[in-house]
Amino acid sequence: MRIIDADGHVAESSSLATEAMKRWPQYVRPSADGSRLTFEGRNYPEDRGPGAGCPPEHGISRAPGINCRSAEGVLGDADRDHIDTMVLYPSLGLCAPSLEDPEFAAGFSRLYNQWIADYCAPSGGRLRGVGVTPIEHG
Repeated sequence: MRIIDADGHVAESSSLATEAMKRWPQYVRPSADGSRLTFEGRNYPEDRGPGAGCPPEHGISRAPGINCRSAEGVLGDADRDHIDTMVLYPSLGLCAPSLEDPEFAAGFSRLYNQWIADYCAPSGGRLRGVGVTPIEHG
């Protein structure tokens, strides 16, 4: 029997954030305290209120034996848990639907979608990335 994790999540590497800050410095910046990014002046992830996200210091990213920062690490974890295929939902990429500038939203979505495609490519189809779309604009 094949086992599919249909609700996996990717912990995007800093390369995605670095590239976004390089391409759109007017929209993507480190927050004042340096613990997250701001997109269009709003903290992401939010730590409270509607849409609050999980802070980076959450236990899963520091649990012993868990390697969520690379495709190879995720595949190793999947092998340990006897998972054949993982569908990976975005973490940082989840901000795309909330972006207000249409051109930035479309550009960031393309950047994320290429990043997740490249991330999953060497997995032989075991890692399947979920793309993002800028849904706020026609």
